[in-house]
Amino acid sequence: MAMMFGRFEIQSELSKSDTALIYKATDTETNQTVALKTQNLEPLGERVSAFVDTLIAEGESTRELATTNIAALYGAGEIEGQFCAAMEYVQGNSIATMRLRRVAALIQASPHFSRR
Repeated sequence: MAMMFGRFEIQSELSKSDTALIYKATDTETNQTVALKTQNLEPLGERVSAFVDTLIAEGESTRELATTNIAALYGAGEIEGQFCAAMEYVQGNSIATMRLRRVAALIQASPHFSRR
């Protein structure tokens, strides 16, 4: 059984920090794959309202920006006591994978690297 978070069906976990999680999810209303960021609001205490207002205002101010370097923001709000932002899901490699590939390429390019 799939895990649901509000109207979003969680597919997998993409990233995790002490206060936030980012999931690959399906918006069940639009059937669209999204990156869903959830931010735990509990540690913010009395600052929750100001924090949420600021994030929503920032999201609204960037909504019109359209470039390949910025993931589109589809919507944001509070679900089950957590701030959530549904954003464009961009398939790609993790930063860790890219760094490992870069290190491997540097090692192979090294004059001290011998192929046997």
